[in-house]
Amino acid sequence: MNLEFTMPPQAARDLGQAVALFRKRRYGEAQALCLELLKQQPEQAPVLHLLGLILADQGDTAQALGCLDQALKLDPANATLLGANALVLFRAWRLEEAERAARAALTLQPQLTDVVDILGSILWRRGNAPAARECFERALQQTPGHAGAWGNLALLNEQSNRVAEAERMADQGLTLRPQDVMLRLVRGRCLRRRGEFVEARAQLEALAQGGAPALRRDAGYEIALCADALGDAGLAFAHAERANRLAEQVAPHALKDGRDFMQQIAYLHERYTPEWVKSWQTLPQDAAAKTPAFLAGFARSGTTLLDSMLAAHADIAVLEERATEQAMITALNQFPAGYPEALKDLTPEQQAQVRQGYFNAAALAPADGRRIVDKSPFLTVHLGMLQRIFPGAPVIFMLRHPCDVVLSCFLTNMELNSGTVHFTRLDSSVELYCKVMALWQRYTEVLPLNCQRVRYEDLLDDPEATLRQVLAFLGVPWSDDVLRHVEHVAQRGKINTASYAQVSRPLYLSSRDRWRRYVKYLEPYLPRLRPYCELFGYAL
Repeated sequence: MNLEFTMPPQAARDLGQAVALFRKRRYGEAQALCLELLKQQPEQAPVLHLLGLILADQGDTAQALGCLDQALKLDPANATLLGANALVLFRAWRLEEAERAARAALTLQPQLTDVVDILGSILWRRGNAPAARECFERALQQTPGHAGAWGNLALLNEQSNRVAEAERMADQGLTLRPQDVMLRLVRGRCLRRRGEFVEARAQLEALAQGGAPALRRDAGYEIALCADALGDAGLAFAHAERANRLAEQVAPHALKDGRDFMQQIAYLHERYTPEWVKSWQTLPQDAAAKTPAFLAGFARSGTTLLDSMLAAHADIAVLEERATEQAMITALNQFPAGYPEALKDLTPEQQAQVRQGYFNAAALAPADGRRIVDKSPFLTVHLGMLQRIFPGAPVIFMLRHPCDVVLSCFLTNMELNSGTVHFTRLDSSVELYCKVMALWQRYTEVLPLNCQRVRYEDLLDDPEATLRQVLAFLGVPWSDDVLRHVEHVAQRGKINTASYAQVSRPLYLSSRDRWRRYVKYLEPYLPRLRPYCELFGYAL
């Protein structure tokens, strides 16, 4: 997305000169001229607007938002200014605020096609793919051929596993705009997904060399996948490493979140002692209460494959990474002791309040008759809370060879958050894996978890036998539909995980023991991973 559409009115000759410098990407000169204009007259909304755009284009989102906020105080009903604010908030991953700003802009001026496109991108990242699709289609109705909306819709089709439609849009768009980088990326991805790895890599190489960091990141991960499929582990690792550095550059906000997440894991591990758990106030059992099941483990351990199979069952409602655990933590933090301390003296009324917060986040009524399976790999971190709020809830714990897990995390393009930010480096991927598994062990030692372990490799080797065990554990009757997950995925729409492409394919074995081709990179970390390989029954 481009900030050009939000250009402020060129009321003054000097401002017009600053705009011209900005368009030529002569940021330093444009910024200096804006500062001089503000020195002469501080309260100039158009100048603050432009200065915000200049700072945003240079990656200084905090200062950019400060300028835009000042401009909005002076000119609160300026739709293009609100649109600029929405875009910069989106770049800063402040998605809720970004959505509010975009909707405010469109209330004032519904025909701002660029803002409609931005709103679609915001809704997409917030997990609402159908609403995002509506925005992109609306943008194309308002402005046929709109480059941003066309590229976004093509990419959404690819990520919704509508590969043929995505490729058609990419090809059609490229006939009009041969240099459109988004469409070239979509085409490269479609080629890679069709198994044309050499041609895909050739098309993506140029994108990885120049352009915006986010584009180079995405192209780099794609080339890594192509190289991996072609058996070139060295090239795959090198491209993934460069892409990971770019991912950190694109989302610097995630680095602090990642440190906070590690501290939280350490605190939970320290807090959950046998003595503390024994001190918990006893809560009465409510046999009538709706209890979800939870699908946990670790990222890239096969949770998306299993949830796609279970979602094909008519009696199962899968919740895919809805951040339900964060809603529960928010509810607990309303109590004086906060999370996790409030778990100790939790009252039945407070327990019911937290449960209601859970079902609100799940966007699913507790009275829904289907068996709820709540899937998120990082639910593992908060299993203690889940056990306290939903005692005896079934937990499916997904396992995969630890070396394959950490390697796949490193090689995969993910939106960075407090957990996934650790995957941009192999050492921090290993560190997070070990800390989460150590916390898992602590939970199993001090809590009466109702848990079934499922190995990813067993799911590949004998899916029917493995799924029969899982369905029996969940108390759900057998259905052959779970063996036809590929058909279900095709009808499902966007899958909100990095595994969206893999689960649309029939079961395959190429990702099994892939780590052995990368053993020279993993060698320094094998001593850290060995205890978990032995614990879970995997050979090194």
